[in-house]
Amino acid sequence: SGQPADFILQPKRQEDEPPDGVMGAGLEGGKLVLASSHHVFFWNTFPITNDQKPDMMLGVQRTRDESLIMPYEYVWYNDTFAFPYYAELVNNRLIVADTNNNRVLIFNEIPKLPDAKADVILGKPEIFLSRKSYGSGPLPFSDGKRLIVGVDGIGVWIYNKIPDENHAEADVIVGKLLGSTTIGGYAFIAGEKLVMVHREGSNVFIWNQMPEEDDK
Repeated sequence: SGQPADFILQPKRQEDEPPDGVMGAGLEGGKLVLASSHHVFFWNTFPITNDQKPDMMLGVQRTRDESLIMPYEYVWYNDTFAFPYYAELVNNRLIVADTNNNRVLIFNEIPKLPDAKADVILGKPEIFLSRKSYGSGPLPFSDGKRLIVGVDGIGVWIYNKIPDENHAEADVIVGKLLGSTTIGGYAFIAGEKLVMVHREGSNVFIWNQMPEEDDK
């Protein structure tokens, strides 16, 4: 207990700015990815010191005027993040929870340029829910074959394969009412089990087999 870390990473957009608010991390094949306030930082090899700079900072920053085209109507760019809370590397893909835009972005290969555009956009920036719209704060997980998107207090969207088209519809949605509470939250796959963390109820729900029907 109490053993200090060997070193601390503090990714920054600019050297003269404070650290950029790390939200989540992913690791595969020695590559490290960190999601921050508006960017995703990459290390091509796992860092070994606190002064090892990232090899790339992914994400184009735009002003409000560049995005706003009408009152309450925006352009949704596929190379721009708004508070991405999570990023994952799986089979040389990058999957990013673009949290404040209520969507998940999939890059079919590890981006090589900071202005790389996502190949697939899941979710639509709508205020209602559907088989292809999550509401607020989606968190993705993939076992390399399937994609799971959990949304806190709303449900879990299950794709039987990693989608290759924009706004793809989920195959199964799990999320049912217990009294006045909707079950939903971050979820992951363990073999054929589905494990979901329901923060509001302080519960962990486990399905021994992946659900094949909604609300099961």
